[in-house]
Amino acid sequence: KMKAQMADMMKQMDARHSAIQEQLTSLDKVVQTSAPDAKSILNHIAEILKQCDGMAKMHGRSMKHKMTGPKDRKTD
Repeated sequence: KMKAQMADMMKQMDARHSAIQEQLTSLDKVVQTSAPDAKSILNHIAEILKQCDGMAKMHGRSMKHKMTGPKDRKTD
């Protein structure tokens, strides 16, 4: 069960990482134009921050589980 959860979390992290990479690539293209569009830049930055926040929350849940998990297990 734990391995399946870790595998799922890694897939989610990979998806978020890919989304960040795509947004960074798009953002780079926008800012390299002769007249960068401020709204477009803000949209890319907002999406990057959203993905980073999601990754941080996933990491936080994982750390909380690690901190509480072993103590809660019964050792008969």
